[in-house]
Amino acid sequence: MLAPLIKRVVVVASRETQAAEYLADVDTSSIASDEFAAIILAAGLSSRMGTSNKLLLKHNGLSLLQHCVSAVKNSGIGEVLVVLGHDRANTETELAAMDVQHVFNEQYATGQMSSVQLGLQALSGHKKATLICLSDQPMIDATHLRKLMWAFENKPADKEIVIPTYQSKRGNPVVLSASVRERVLEQGGNPGCRQYIDKNPALVSRVSFNDAAFVFDIDTPDEYAALNDATSARNNKQTDHGTPL
Repeated sequence: MLAPLIKRVVVVASRETQAAEYLADVDTSSIASDEFAAIILAAGLSSRMGTSNKLLLKHNGLSLLQHCVSAVKNSGIGEVLVVLGHDRANTETELAAMDVQHVFNEQYATGQMSSVQLGLQALSGHKKATLICLSDQPMIDATHLRKLMWAFENKPADKEIVIPTYQSKRGNPVVLSASVRERVLEQGGNPGCRQYIDKNPALVSRVSFNDAAFVFDIDTPDEYAALNDATSARNNKQTDHGTPL
Protein backbone atom coordinates (compact mmCIF):
# COMPACT_ATOMS: atom_id res chain seq x y z
CA MET A 1 0.00 0.00 0.00
CA LEU A 2 2.81 2.38 0.92
CA ALA A 3 5.11 1.46 -1.96
CA PRO A 4 3.70 3.97 -4.52
CA LEU A 5 3.67 6.70 -1.88
CA ILE A 6 7.23 5.99 -0.79
CA LYS A 7 8.39 6.01 -4.39
CA ARG A 8 6.66 9.35 -4.87
CA VAL A 9 8.32 10.86 -1.80
CA VAL A 10 11.76 9.46 -2.62
CA VAL A 11 11.57 11.23 -5.96
CA VAL A 12 10.89 14.48 -4.13
CA ALA A 13 13.49 13.83 -1.45
CA SER A 14 16.21 13.51 -4.10
CA ARG A 15 15.22 16.72 -5.86
CA GLU A 16 18.56 18.39 -5.02
CA THR A 17 20.39 16.21 -7.54
CA GLN A 18 17.55 15.97 -10.05
CA ALA A 19 17.13 19.71 -10.42
CA ALA A 20 20.73 20.80 -9.93
CA GLU A 21 21.33 21.64 -13.58
CA TYR A 22 18.20 23.76 -13.83
CA LEU A 23 18.85 25.55 -10.56
CA ALA A 24 22.39 26.33 -11.63
CA ASP A 25 21.14 27.90 -14.85
CA VAL A 26 18.98 30.54 -13.16
CA ASP A 27 20.46 33.36 -11.13
CA THR A 28 17.84 34.76 -8.78
CA SER A 29 20.15 37.14 -6.93
CA SER A 30 18.76 40.18 -8.75
CA ILE A 31 15.10 39.38 -8.00
CA ALA A 32 13.42 42.14 -5.98
CA SER A 33 11.48 39.68 -3.85
CA ASP A 34 10.26 42.44 -1.54
CA GLU A 35 8.06 43.60 -4.43
CA PHE A 36 6.03 40.38 -4.16
CA ALA A 37 3.30 39.37 -1.71
CA ALA A 38 2.30 35.87 -0.59
CA ILE A 39 -0.93 34.40 0.71
CA ILE A 40 -0.52 31.20 2.71
CA LEU A 41 -3.69 29.10 2.78
CA ALA A 42 -4.07 27.41 6.17
CA ALA A 43 -7.81 27.30 6.76
CA GLY A 44 -8.82 23.89 5.42
CA LEU A 45 -10.62 21.14 7.32
CA SER A 46 -7.81 18.60 6.79
CA SER A 47 -10.54 15.97 6.57
CA ARG A 48 -8.49 13.32 4.73
CA MET A 49 -5.98 13.27 7.59
CA GLY A 50 -8.59 11.92 9.99
CA THR A 51 -8.58 13.38 13.48
CA SER A 52 -5.26 15.22 13.08
CA ASN A 53 -4.80 18.72 11.72
CA LYS A 54 -2.16 18.03 9.10
CA LEU A 55 -0.73 21.55 9.35
CA LEU A 56 0.40 20.79 12.92
CA LEU A 57 2.27 17.61 11.94
CA LYS A 58 6.03 17.85 12.39
CA HIS A 59 8.67 17.34 9.74
CA ASN A 60 12.34 18.16 10.27
CA GLY A 61 11.52 19.91 13.52
CA LEU A 62 8.80 22.23 12.22
CA SER A 63 5.09 21.83 11.68
CA LEU A 64 3.99 21.89 8.05
CA LEU A 65 2.52 25.34 8.65
CA GLN A 66 5.70 26.67 10.25
CA HIS A 67 7.78 25.24 7.41
CA CYS A 68 5.68 27.04 4.82
CA VAL A 69 5.83 30.37 6.64
CA SER A 70 9.61 30.01 7.10
CA ALA A 71 10.13 29.24 3.41
CA VAL A 72 8.12 32.28 2.34
CA LYS A 73 9.84 34.62 4.78
CA ASN A 74 13.29 33.27 3.89
CA SER A 75 12.62 33.96 0.22
CA GLY A 76 12.49 37.69 1.01
CA ILE A 77 8.88 38.21 -0.04
CA GLY A 78 7.78 41.67 1.13
CA GLU A 79 4.25 41.02 2.39
CA VAL A 80 3.12 37.72 3.91
CA LEU A 81 -0.43 36.90 4.96
CA VAL A 82 -1.68 33.62 6.43
CA VAL A 83 -5.38 32.78 6.11
CA LEU A 84 -6.59 30.68 9.06
CA GLY A 85 -9.88 28.88 9.60
CA HIS A 86 -10.25 25.32 10.94
CA ASP A 87 -8.59 24.74 14.34
CA ARG A 88 -7.92 28.44 14.70
CA ALA A 89 -6.57 28.38 18.26
CA ASN A 90 -3.89 25.78 17.52
CA THR A 91 -2.81 27.29 14.21
CA GLU A 92 -2.53 30.71 15.82
CA THR A 93 -0.31 29.15 18.48
CA GLU A 94 1.93 27.74 15.75
CA LEU A 95 2.37 31.24 14.35
CA ALA A 96 2.84 33.03 17.67
CA ALA A 97 6.61 33.33 17.45
CA MET A 98 6.84 33.81 13.67
CA ASP A 99 6.02 37.51 13.32
CA VAL A 100 3.56 37.02 10.49
CA GLN A 101 0.22 38.69 9.76
CA HIS A 102 -2.83 36.46 9.69
CA VAL A 103 -6.58 36.75 9.15
CA PHE A 104 -9.44 34.43 10.04
CA ASN A 105 -11.80 33.12 7.37
CA GLU A 106 -15.19 32.68 8.99
CA GLN A 107 -16.37 30.87 5.85
CA TYR A 108 -13.51 28.34 5.80
CA ALA A 109 -15.90 25.37 5.67
CA THR A 110 -17.12 26.50 2.22
CA GLY A 111 -13.78 25.65 0.67
CA GLN A 112 -10.42 27.01 -0.42
CA MET A 113 -11.74 29.68 -2.75
CA SER A 114 -13.20 31.68 0.13
CA SER A 115 -9.74 31.79 1.71
CA VAL A 116 -8.12 32.91 -1.54
CA GLN A 117 -10.69 35.66 -1.92
CA LEU A 118 -10.25 36.85 1.66
CA GLY A 119 -6.48 36.80 1.33
CA LEU A 120 -6.53 38.84 -1.87
CA GLN A 121 -8.83 41.37 -0.23
CA ALA A 122 -6.66 41.68 2.89
CA LEU A 123 -3.40 42.39 1.06
CA SER A 124 -2.22 45.98 0.85
CA GLY A 125 -2.36 45.95 -2.95
CA HIS A 126 1.03 47.63 -3.29
CA LYS A 127 2.96 44.63 -4.66
CA LYS A 128 3.58 43.72 -8.29
CA ALA A 129 2.46 40.10 -7.88
CA THR A 130 1.11 37.61 -5.35
CA LEU A 131 2.07 33.99 -4.73
CA ILE A 132 -0.79 31.75 -3.61
CA CYS A 133 0.92 29.20 -1.36
CA LEU A 134 -0.39 25.93 0.08
CA SER A 135 0.74 25.18 3.61
CA ASP A 136 0.96 21.40 3.12
CA GLN A 137 3.90 21.27 0.68
CA PRO A 138 6.86 20.28 2.88
CA MET A 139 9.39 20.13 0.03
CA ILE A 140 8.87 23.72 -1.12
CA ASP A 141 11.62 26.00 0.17
CA ALA A 142 12.83 29.56 -0.36
CA THR A 143 14.80 28.54 -3.46
CA HIS A 144 11.67 27.24 -5.17
CA LEU A 145 9.82 30.44 -4.39
CA ARG A 146 12.63 32.61 -5.75
CA LYS A 147 12.63 30.51 -8.93
CA LEU A 148 8.93 31.25 -9.32
CA MET A 149 9.54 34.96 -8.84
CA TRP A 150 12.29 34.77 -11.44
CA ALA A 151 9.88 33.03 -13.81
CA PHE A 152 7.33 35.79 -13.26
CA GLU A 153 9.89 38.52 -13.91
CA ASN A 154 10.97 36.78 -17.12
CA LYS A 155 7.59 35.69 -18.47
CA PRO A 156 6.37 36.84 -21.90
CA ALA A 157 4.91 40.35 -21.84
CA ASP A 158 1.38 39.13 -22.61
CA LYS A 159 1.29 36.72 -19.63
CA GLU A 160 0.04 37.67 -16.17
CA ILE A 161 -0.07 34.33 -14.34
CA VAL A 162 2.74 31.84 -13.69
CA ILE A 163 1.98 28.20 -12.89
CA PRO A 164 4.74 25.66 -12.15
CA THR A 165 4.47 22.20 -13.68
CA TYR A 166 6.28 18.93 -13.20
CA GLN A 167 6.00 16.25 -15.90
CA SER A 168 3.00 18.16 -17.29
CA LYS A 169 1.20 18.12 -13.94
CA ARG A 170 0.02 21.46 -12.62
CA GLY A 171 1.64 22.51 -9.36
CA ASN A 172 1.75 25.22 -6.72
CA PRO A 173 2.33 27.99 -5.73
CA VAL A 174 0.69 30.06 -8.46
CA VAL A 175 1.80 33.65 -9.11
CA LEU A 176 -0.76 36.33 -10.03
CA SER A 177 0.00 39.82 -11.33
CA ALA A 178 -1.42 42.84 -9.50
CA SER A 179 -3.90 43.41 -12.31
CA VAL A 180 -5.17 39.82 -12.12
CA ARG A 181 -5.65 40.23 -8.37
CA GLU A 182 -7.77 43.31 -9.00
CA ARG A 183 -9.87 41.60 -11.67
CA VAL A 184 -10.46 38.53 -9.48
CA LEU A 185 -11.69 40.80 -6.69
CA GLU A 186 -13.90 42.74 -9.10
CA GLN A 187 -15.74 39.51 -9.98
CA GLY A 188 -17.44 39.68 -6.58
CA GLY A 189 -18.97 36.71 -4.81
CA ASN A 190 -16.62 33.78 -4.29
CA PRO A 191 -15.45 32.47 -7.68
CA GLY A 192 -11.77 32.49 -6.70
CA CYS A 193 -8.70 32.76 -8.89
CA ARG A 194 -8.91 29.14 -10.17
CA GLN A 195 -12.03 29.99 -12.17
CA TYR A 196 -10.39 33.14 -13.51
CA ILE A 197 -7.30 31.20 -14.57
CA ASP A 198 -9.37 28.50 -16.28
CA LYS A 199 -11.33 31.14 -18.20
CA ASN A 200 -8.21 33.03 -19.29
CA PRO A 201 -5.65 30.46 -20.48
CA ALA A 202 -4.01 33.00 -22.79
CA LEU A 203 -2.74 34.88 -19.73
CA VAL A 204 -1.01 31.83 -18.26
CA SER A 205 2.68 31.02 -18.50
CA ARG A 206 3.26 27.40 -17.54
CA VAL A 207 6.83 26.90 -16.36
CA SER A 208 8.22 23.37 -16.40
CA PHE A 209 10.45 22.43 -13.48
CA ASN A 210 12.50 19.25 -13.10
CA ASP A 211 11.36 19.13 -9.49
CA ALA A 212 8.45 17.20 -8.00
CA ALA A 213 8.30 19.51 -4.98
CA PHE A 214 5.84 21.73 -6.83
CA VAL A 215 3.26 18.93 -7.14
CA PHE A 216 3.83 17.16 -3.83
CA ASP A 217 1.59 17.77 -0.81
CA ILE A 218 0.43 15.94 2.30
CA ASP A 219 -3.24 14.96 2.56
CA THR A 220 -3.41 11.53 4.25
CA PRO A 221 -1.72 9.61 7.10
CA ASP A 222 -0.11 7.28 4.55
CA GLU A 223 1.45 10.19 2.70
CA TYR A 224 2.78 11.66 5.93
CA ALA A 225 4.23 8.31 7.00
CA ALA A 226 5.83 7.84 3.57
CA LEU A 227 7.35 11.32 3.75
CA ASN A 228 8.98 10.54 7.10
CA ASP A 229 10.18 7.12 5.92
CA ALA A 230 11.78 8.64 2.83
CA THR A 231 13.40 11.42 4.83
CA SER A 232 14.84 8.90 7.31
CA ALA A 233 16.19 6.79 4.45
CA ARG A 234 17.82 9.84 2.87
CA ASN A 235 19.37 10.94 6.17
CA ASN A 236 20.70 7.44 6.83
CA LYS A 237 22.21 7.32 3.36
CA GLN A 238 23.93 10.67 3.89
CA THR A 239 25.28 9.47 7.26
CA ASP A 240 26.62 6.26 5.72
CA HIS A 241 28.37 8.22 2.96
CA GLY A 242 29.95 10.47 5.56
CA THR A 243 31.49 7.62 7.61
CA PRO A 244 35.28 7.32 7.16
CA LEU A 245 36.56 3.99 5.87
